[in-house]
Amino acid sequence: MSSATRLNGRRNDETRPLTVVFEGLARVDGSARFGFGAFNYVKSLFLCNEQILTICTGKTPRILFICASTTGTTSALASLSGPIEVRLANELPNKATFEVLVRPLANISATDAKATASTLKAALEPSLLLAKHPRTLVQLVVQSLSAPLAGSSSWGSTSNWEGSSTLSTTMVAGQWKDVLLLPAMINASSLALLNASSVPMRGVAVAVSVGRFAPSAAASPSQSTLVLDPSEDEAAQLQAGGCFAFLFADGAGLQQGAESENGDCVWSSWKALSGGYDEEELFAARSLAQKGARELYKRLRARMAGQEEQEVEERMAADESRADLVGVGDDDDKMEI
Repeated sequence: MSSATRLNGRRNDETRPLTVVFEGLARVDGSARFGFGAFNYVKSLFLCNEQILTICTGKTPRILFICASTTGTTSALASLSGPIEVRLANELPNKATFEVLVRPLANISATDAKATASTLKAALEPSLLLAKHPRTLVQLVVQSLSAPLAGSSSWGSTSNWEGSSTLSTTMVAGQWKDVLLLPAMINASSLALLNASSVPMRGVAVAVSVGRFAPSAAASPSQSTLVLDPSEDEAAQLQAGGCFAFLFADGAGLQQGAESENGDCVWSSWKALSGGYDEEELFAARSLAQKGARELYKRLRARMAGQEEQEVEERMAADESRADLVGVGDDDDKMEI
C-alpha cells in the first residue's frame, strides 16, 4: 500500500486525531465519549421555519441538537450500568444479560438503531466475562453525536457559524454512515466499560474503519488505494469500505512498546458499491485495520493511565479536604462553655 498523502494531509495508514472524554454522567456506573477528529459543540434551535445556530464554547450539559462540525468529526457517547437487577423474563441462569441500546442523534430509535445495537452487541460480547455475574443485567446505552445512522436526513443548507460553508457539506452519504460511525461507537463502549470497571473483561475491543478509493481514470482497477479511518469529506470518493473490531489484552508486550501480533478480529464487515471485491482485498483491508487498531489501543491505554492518575489526585485532594473539615469539627466538640 502506498504511503501517499490524502486531501487532509494524513497518510493512508493514519487515523484522525482522537477525542477521549470521560463524561462522568449521573446515575450510571461508567461513561465515555470517543471521537475521531476535533469535537465542537453546536447548538441548533429550530424556531418556526428559521434555523438559528449558536456556538457553545466548552462543555455544555444540555444541548438541544448536536451537529457534526466542519472538521469532519465522528463521535459517540456511551454509558454503562451494571451488573444490576434484571427483569425475570430476560434473566439468564448461567450468565448476565447484555443489553445494548442505541440512540440516534435526533428523533427516536428505529429499525436502523436496533440493527446497530445488534452489531455492537456482537462486537463487544466476546470481550466480556458475563458468566461471572449470572442472573443480572449489564446495560449499555450508546448515543450518536454525529450524522444519523442510516437513510438520508434533511439537514438543509444553512450557513454555519463561520459563514463560509454549509452543514450539509459535512454529512456523508447514507451508505457509509454505519461504516464511519460504528468504530466510534465500539471504542466509546469499550472506554465506558473500562471506566465503570464493574464487569470483568478478557480484553478491550478496538475498532477502526477502512475504505477503498476509486482508481484514477489513467490507473487500472488493481491500483485502487486502501485508506485507514476515512473521514466524512472522503466518503464521497469511496468505492468500498468496512469496519473491523479487534480484541486486545495486556501481557502481549505492548506495555514495553514491543510490536506484537496481539489482536484477534472479533467482528468485521466489508461492502462495495460497484465491481465487487476479492478475498485478497479483504485480507489487505483487515491487515491495515489491525495495524491501525493496535496503535489506537496503545493510545487508549496511555489515556486510561492518565485518567487513573487524575482520579487518584482528585481523591487525595478530596480526602485532605474532608480531613480538614473533620478537624474543625473536633475542635468545636472540645470547646468548653
